[in-house]
Amino acid sequence: MNFKINRFLFSQTNIDSGSLTTHSTIVCRFTDLKEYHGIVMKGSSIVGRFKLKIVEDRLLNKSPSLAKINSGDSFQNVDINKETNDVTSNQINIDLSALADSYTIKKGGYVVFYVSVGAGGYSIELYQTDNGSQAKTFDSKELKNDVIFSSMIIRPGTYLITNTVNNTKAELVVNYPELEKMRKILTPFNIECNNKEIIPNKININPSQGLIFKINTPSRIKIELTRAEDRPLKLHREQFFVRKKGSENLLKRFRMMPRDRKP
Repeated sequence: MNFKINRFLFSQTNIDSGSLTTHSTIVCRFTDLKEYHGIVMKGSSIVGRFKLKIVEDRLLNKSPSLAKINSGDSFQNVDINKETNDVTSNQINIDLSALADSYTIKKGGYVVFYVSVGAGGYSIELYQTDNGSQAKTFDSKELKNDVIFSSMIIRPGTYLITNTVNNTKAELVVNYPELEKMRKILTPFNIECNNKEIIPNKININPSQGLIFKINTPSRIKIELTRAEDRPLKLHREQFFVRKKGSENLLKRFRMMPRDRKP
């Protein structure tokens, strides 16, 4: 079996809600029975188009609500790698790196915009046609109220979180991973972007722990690395005895972590 590792998961450190990568997603709820024309951009270039149609709730099939998306279970358990696109769905996942031509969702449902592969750098604009003219109703470069922006950071260090619309800031520290302190289940950290402040303004998380931003005011969230925490690699020497043709030879090996840690 061949596995492909997305190198951008490890090489990208800065995050921008107006330029989505594999580290970030945007969740929006749609409550009106309308049809939208979507444009996907990379920088100033249009790289894709799609249609999004909101229809009546025809079946009583339930899927995650915004409250669940905002909980610890959803960030880790929602499968964003499988596209869902039918009239029975309360949630669809739109992969900006592999667009379909059209998507349909129930009234009151949620759309998750994400990037599955590559360097990313995508933004989304949605337009609604009314009386022959198109009006922009959504722009990911400036998020509006009740939108959810989520992100994940892997590299340890200190980061500056900035809402570039109102210049509010917060400090983020991503801990260096230590085996004895690591948790198996990492609950996402909830953050609110308000008119005058980001709450909380000091945040401490572990690598790959999710950040979920609730947007209560026009926002563009940027997370920038200000000081990396890079520690020197320590190799632990271990000795193994192996038998070969009746004689005993000493084989030395080096391990990234010792097999047995003694207090």
